[in-house]
Amino acid sequence: MLNIFKKKPSETQEAMKGLFDGFELQSFPALIMEVLSDLRDPDHNLGNIARKLEGDPGMTVKILRTVNAAGFGLSKQATNLHGAISMMGHVRLETILLTQAVKGSLPYTKAPHFSMKQFWVSAAQRGCLARAVAQKLHPATQVEAFTAGLLQDMAVPVLIRQRQEAYSDILATMQSCTHWLHDLENDRFSFDHTDVGGHMAREWNLPKYLAEAISFHHHDDDDSGVELEPGVRLASLIRTDTGEVSLAPLIAMAKDEYDLDKQVMTTLLTSAFADAEQFAQQFS
Repeated sequence: MLNIFKKKPSETQEAMKGLFDGFELQSFPALIMEVLSDLRDPDHNLGNIARKLEGDPGMTVKILRTVNAAGFGLSKQATNLHGAISMMGHVRLETILLTQAVKGSLPYTKAPHFSMKQFWVSAAQRGCLARAVAQKLHPATQVEAFTAGLLQDMAVPVLIRQRQEAYSDILATMQSCTHWLHDLENDRFSFDHTDVGGHMAREWNLPKYLAEAISFHHHDDDDSGVELEPGVRLASLIRTDTGEVSLAPLIAMAKDEYDLDKQVMTTLLTSAFADAEQFAQQFS
């Protein structure tokens, strides 16, 4: 089981003081904020939402590219925005808008041992695996699981930007041993990317399920009091290195806690990683 660093919320907040000095967390674009608000209205009209989005040609192109990416999981290609939104429904559309908003609001980060391209590949792998596991265990939650897996590590580029020298040491250590990223962060800072991600989720008023997945994906359910989707917990064990040794803890947790044997998980991982490779191209 993971070595969870135990700390009180007050201690975490104290340790995080000054982290955002000189850095302003960007707000989501006004159009995305407006459409997300519309989507949360039970009386929303997808046709009206499509017309709003069509007013931004750049966003229209991004939505169509994402919808038609193999990793997004739709069965046929969409040729126009109205058709795409009709096929997706509001939950998948929310996924695209949140992902584009988060991507646009994160700093573009350069650092030794870190690549934004690889960051999004790993994020897509987590999202696609979380969805694949949900399809098998809880099909009704597969879209939410995808979003939660995709965005669970969104705070990492912010941490690198704000603590680049220290974080470069952490990333170098990650490459030479089997420590978990959040353990190394806690040892160095007394907080980790789940704490920073939780702060960002609150600032952006993300949906509850997503804020919880970002805040608690490295915690046991009993420890956090939050019950996350199995796929989201399993996806949190995906490292940049996806070799057999690195995936062993994920395979073990799948069997021990969810009765998914190695053969099943190998099949799910192979399919998810193939989908992720194509989906991640939307962020390059």
